[in-house]
Amino acid sequence: MPVHDKIGHSEATITKQEGLSKILQQHLAVCKNILGKHKYYPQQYYYFDINAGCGFNDTEQCKGSPLIFLDATHDIELAYEVMLIEKDQDNACALRAALPDQDNITVFPSDNRDVLPQLIHNCLPRNGFGVIYHDPNGVPDFSLLTHIFNGNQKTRKLDVLIRLAGSSIKRTKHLNHKKLSDFLAAINKKFWIVKDLDGSDKWQWTFLLGLNWDGLRCWKSQGFHYINSAEGEDIFQRLNYNRQELQEIRQPELPYANYDEYLRHPTFRAIRSQAIAQANGVCQRCYKRPVTEVHHLKYPKWGTFDVPENLLPVCHQCHCELHDKEN
Repeated sequence: MPVHDKIGHSEATITKQEGLSKILQQHLAVCKNILGKHKYYPQQYYYFDINAGCGFNDTEQCKGSPLIFLDATHDIELAYEVMLIEKDQDNACALRAALPDQDNITVFPSDNRDVLPQLIHNCLPRNGFGVIYHDPNGVPDFSLLTHIFNGNQKTRKLDVLIRLAGSSIKRTKHLNHKKLSDFLAAINKKFWIVKDLDGSDKWQWTFLLGLNWDGLRCWKSQGFHYINSAEGEDIFQRLNYNRQELQEIRQPELPYANYDEYLRHPTFRAIRSQAIAQANGVCQRCYKRPVTEVHHLKYPKWGTFDVPENLLPVCHQCHCELHDKEN
């Protein structure tokens, strides 16, 4: 992905920001509804943007994620706390200048690996609702997310939103011997939502939202799906596996390699015996001679097996006549 002023950008940037806006609006609305019903939870939303940037993408002429979040809060009457982490000092200064002067918005010009664990410990109350948004220029820092979410009671109600390129993770698999599914399993979220892939995007850019509850309505028309749904599973398989692995998954090894192997297979032999037994050993064509073989009335789909009704028990002479062959 091209980088300008240490901010990544591509032709997918504007689409990304539109998708982010929809996710944040929906997430804020659902959290507001939950907090309204359960007053014993902290009545505030916590937004952690750990790759905050400078607030505006000059190359693509669009707002950055911190401003998109603030726009999403306009129609939601919900208190919120915003913690923005940006490692680059110049970008952090530009971000401060782009933000409104509010006590509930703080910019941290630091490495997210250093400051995020401290913010979770010091600023996030137990059962605090909200989201950590991670949108790195390269491969996501899954070890940081695992550290934040694994075994930490304070982050139980905090969700995680990741922007990533599936192709980048698959290209680095030879270094860590891990798939995307391995990284997500370590983050300890029960449910994941994935955004549709653009077929023309070779990098496979998408969003993944991890939650511990399944009450977030998916917008199928917008291309968001739980990965345990049929649509979501298909998208996630394309993110998780390379082309060869996908072919092996979707075309598993068959129980036989050719027709001769099929005829010798124990499953076919058992079905053949069942069909012959139902005929009481008498040819079902001439009804004179004993059964010696079976004739296929209908062949099964390749890779599957017959049912007795597909087989006609016949004698050798009738079988030859059916195939227009000499004895």
